[in-house]
Amino acid sequence: MKKKIVILLLLSVLCIVYLTACSKDAVVSHYNSALEKIGSRSLTRSGKLQGERRFGIDKYCGEYQADYSGFSGKELLFGGTSLDRSNGSSLEISCRLNITSGQAKLIFQSGSETEQILTDQTGYYTGTITLPAASNYIAIAGDSFSGSVELDVR
Repeated sequence: MKKKIVILLLLSVLCIVYLTACSKDAVVSHYNSALEKIGSRSLTRSGKLQGERRFGIDKYCGEYQADYSGFSGKELLFGGTSLDRSNGSSLEISCRLNITSGQAKLIFQSGSETEQILTDQTGYYTGTITLPAASNYIAIAGDSFSGSVELDVR
C-alpha cells in the first residue's frame, strides 16, 4: 500500500514539474496536437468510401470523386478537430453534384451546431467557409442516392 502511494506521489510530482516547465503556449500546442490526432480519426476511412479521396496539405482539404448507386448514409470526407488550424481557418469549396435519383447533400458539420447544407441540388457549388475552434467536417449524405460527386476543398 505504501509503495503505491509513493509511486502515485512521484508521478504527481513529475506531472507538476512537467507542466510548470512548459509555457502556456507549449501546453496549448500539445493539446491542439492531441485534438488534431483524435479529430482526424472521425473521417470515413478511405477503404469504406464510395469513391476516391486524395488529401491536400492536411486532412481538411483535398479532392474527392465518386459515383453512387443507391447510397444511403454519410461519408465524412475532410476535416478534423483543432483549436487553431495551422493552415488557416478558411476553406474554399467547389463541388459538382449530379443527382440522378434519390437525395444527396453536401454538408458542413461544425461542433455541436446543426449541420449546414451547402448544396442539395444537381449543379455546381462554390463557397468559402470559416472554421471555428471545434470539430469541423465536410461530408456527403445520401438517401437512396444515385449519381456522382466531384469535390475540391482548398
